[in-house]
Amino acid sequence: MNRSELWGWEWDFLAVDKTGQVAVLSSAGYGPIPPAVLAGRASVERAMDELARLPATTNAVPANPDRDGNYSDWYDISSICSASHNPSPRSRACI
Repeated sequence: MNRSELWGWEWDFLAVDKTGQVAVLSSAGYGPIPPAVLAGRASVERAMDELARLPATTNAVPANPDRDGNYSDWYDISSICSASHNPSPRSRACI
């Protein structure tokens, strides 16, 4: 797989830092995608599918509710992922 096959398509993938924190990153259609991620496209897509199946543990709150666009995918993923960073039952993710 090469980058041109995904050009113009938003494609999400995972990254892990040296402390083990996981982040969901997006190409936003035109941003860079690491070669190792492209090489493992099937694994990345399976991982993102599994992540999407996890239950929401918090609620995402728009940081700017007047902003144009549909950010529902990001609200959904934030509702899943944010609790691992801040386990408080009252924690909220802001996008």
